[in-house]
Amino acid sequence: DLIKITATGGVLSNIGAGIEKQMFEDEMKAIVETAHLLNKKVAAHAHGAEGIKAALRAGVDSIEHGTYLDDETIALFKSTGAWYVPTITAGKAV
Repeated sequence: DLIKITATGGVLSNIGAGIEKQMFEDEMKAIVETAHLLNKKVAAHAHGAEGIKAALRAGVDSIEHGTYLDDETIALFKSTGAWYVPTITAGKAV
């Protein structure tokens, strides 16, 4: 079991909403802390770098998609030990 949160918009969002944060970092941290108290992992749907960074700083266990990584984001992955679950390809409908 895990809890998946939406740290950024998605590929079907308009351009801005697809990469911008959808939650504040403190909101994500509260979710992560509560989930971890219940022995649940937290995955974050995230495309934009700022949303990925906020989710990693909040303590999520994995980032799903991670489309727009940068060097700082990769360093955060290394320091937090979070998993990166990339989207390798998107279907024709997207």
